[in-house]
Amino acid sequence: MRVTLFFILCLAAVCFVSAFKIATSPPTVDRATITAPGVVTTLADGPHHAIVTVAPRGGSPFTFPANTQAGLDKGQQVTVRYQPGEAVATAHVVEAGATGNATTVWSLVIVGVLLLAAAGIGPYVVRLYPDVFAFRIRP
Repeated sequence: MRVTLFFILCLAAVCFVSAFKIATSPPTVDRATITAPGVVTTLADGPHHAIVTVAPRGGSPFTFPANTQAGLDKGQQVTVRYQPGEAVATAHVVEAGATGNATTVWSLVIVGVLLLAAAGIGPYVVRLYPDVFAFRIRP
């Protein structure tokens, strides 16, 4: 019983430490990429799936499909990051205010809280319902 509680508490600690490390790590940006202004021309399948047209400086305009976490509106100005050699294949919308790892961080925090709750409530539940959690040894 104590080993199980220790294991659950260790898993919760790992979740919290991982969430902290991910949240405080600086974002990585590929130095070979370029940013350019873009405009949302159409919405393909709702506000999270847009078609963006980019007019780079000194280059020919191109269009690419963009999937974003934040909803976009038709005619909205966005910033696009892409690699010069493969513009359409590598283009993506740089979302203002997006942390990029927010979903992962909050998922780890929630799992850690649930593990702490299980470690705190678990022994009481086992004491209340000993028949449910008893292991029967069969001959």
